[in-house]
Amino acid sequence: MEMNYDEAELHAIEQELGKEILPGTELMADVGSHHFVKGGSQVLVPQPSADPHDPLNWSPKWKAMCIIASTGVTFMQGLGPLALAPMFGYYIEDFNSTLPDVVKFTGVAILVLGFSNFIW
Repeated sequence: MEMNYDEAELHAIEQELGKEILPGTELMADVGSHHFVKGGSQVLVPQPSADPHDPLNWSPKWKAMCIIASTGVTFMQGLGPLALAPMFGYYIEDFNSTLPDVVKFTGVAILVLGFSNFIW
């Protein structure tokens, strides 16, 4: 979870550092009176929260289920278009195409699946 500062607090930190803090910048050290949660000597980014929806607070079982589900989807999307290869002969015959056209179809199917991740 990203740290949110009000404008006055952000301005105070900028004054203490002597540098402008651009949007998306994460502070990696204590600054003056602003102290952060640390793991050992390192500042934790993102900072831990008490929010139950924060992935850092998920139970190990839920984290494992999420990882397994995303890994399964990745393999299913990757293996689907590759399963077309044994059927190239049938595609060439049924669609009256050449081998390069059928290979191009498979390549386009893989690209569409790859780019669909950005849409999701």
